[in-house]
Amino acid sequence: GFVLEIALQVVAKGLVLHEGSFLRSSWNVLDAIVVIMPLIGTLTGSSWGFFRVLRAMRALRPLLAISRSQGLKLVIITLIRVLPQISGAVLLMLSVFFTYSILGVQLFQGK
Repeated sequence: GFVLEIALQVVAKGLVLHEGSFLRSSWNVLDAIVVIMPLIGTLTGSSWGFFRVLRAMRALRPLLAISRSQGLKLVIITLIRVLPQISGAVLLMLSVFFTYSILGVQLFQGK
């Protein structure tokens, strides 16, 4: 599915050299990494830790949907831009969660 789509896009747009080529878009680079890296790990059949990590990248396949939806792209870009501004609130929430998790473990003694 996705491998064929990437192959067709590379044939239609070119790989790198042209103005609108496939790898000139960061979203297409992400798509290529998510599709090709686990494929390499699967084809080699190696049990090395590196290839296990590549196989774990299959979990990133839902990210392929982002590059197809303009609305989803806008949401992700906005979240990335806003992240520094909300980092204080995120740290506060994490400290509260951490405190209550320690309290819960002590209260229930790990049961």
